[in-house]
Amino acid sequence: MPNKSWYLDWSNQHPKLPVFFLPAWLDATCGADQWDVCVTRHNSGTVLGVLPYHLSKYKMIQVVKMPKLTPYLGPWINIPPSPNTYKWERRYVKVCKDLINQLPNVAFTHMLCHPSFSNSLPFQWKQFTASTRYTFRFNIDDQEPLSIATVDNSVRHNIEMATKQLSIQESGEAGPLYELIEKTFVSKKEPVPFSFEYLTGINQMLVELDKKRIFVAEDANGKLYAAVYIVFDQDTAYCLLIGSDPKLRRNGAVQYLLWHAISWAHQRRLNFDFEGSMLPSIYHSFQDFNPTLIPYYELSRGKNAIFTILGQTMRKRI
Repeated sequence: MPNKSWYLDWSNQHPKLPVFFLPAWLDATCGADQWDVCVTRHNSGTVLGVLPYHLSKYKMIQVVKMPKLTPYLGPWINIPPSPNTYKWERRYVKVCKDLINQLPNVAFTHMLCHPSFSNSLPFQWKQFTASTRYTFRFNIDDQEPLSIATVDNSVRHNIEMATKQLSIQESGEAGPLYELIEKTFVSKKEPVPFSFEYLTGINQMLVELDKKRIFVAEDANGKLYAAVYIVFDQDTAYCLLIGSDPKLRRNGAVQYLLWHAISWAHQRRLNFDFEGSMLPSIYHSFQDFNPTLIPYYELSRGKNAIFTILGQTMRKRI
């Protein structure tokens, strides 16, 4: 894996690379032997694009899929800005085609692209299906200052109510958050889609990199109401996980924590990404904070017509 060995060194020299593209993240979420990377370089040696991917199996069928707890991956384009839009677009297409040609020849490929990836046409020309998904963001470059006065009245009321009953603390351990997530899934009669050991591995890695914060809301007696897990890089803070006690959800703890996390990111000049869901209920709960709606691409391709059909089912399970 020559590209992978090189990528370990190169990524350390590029702080703008999203946190989910870092080798340490991929080792923790995929396993050290279950990921690789496509690389495109200029003749001068300058890297123009990378595409890390998770190689796995589904019922003995080899697939490229998204690692658990990884909201974005796929292509990351590193073409310098140019006043000549036409030439820049041509280079963009060429870089994408080169990355696509390096992908392994597997039964099914599925990627959720980082919002910075802006043009899916080169992938569609290579038989990928592109769907538009959405997340919500507070962008640090927006002209309007961050103010609680801009959020929905009901959210503002819940936050004000929560501040009178709860306090927010920072936690180093993921255990309390996982317990809250377990309670949520138990109430739905569903299994948690990732183990505590899996989350612990990610948490230990992020502690070493200093790229995470866990905020918890508790009352005066130390009773835990809710928690949020924030992962960040030099550009953006991402809301990776939210956990809350199903019996204590009417006190505004989650909204209080989210506003605290948004303010924390704003103070550090970071964008804040809710990692918005396509589910209507979650969409509206995030929209009430009045962030900006941001599109991003979901890309998928089957090796043939049969795997394309089967892949739509596999995508929900792998």
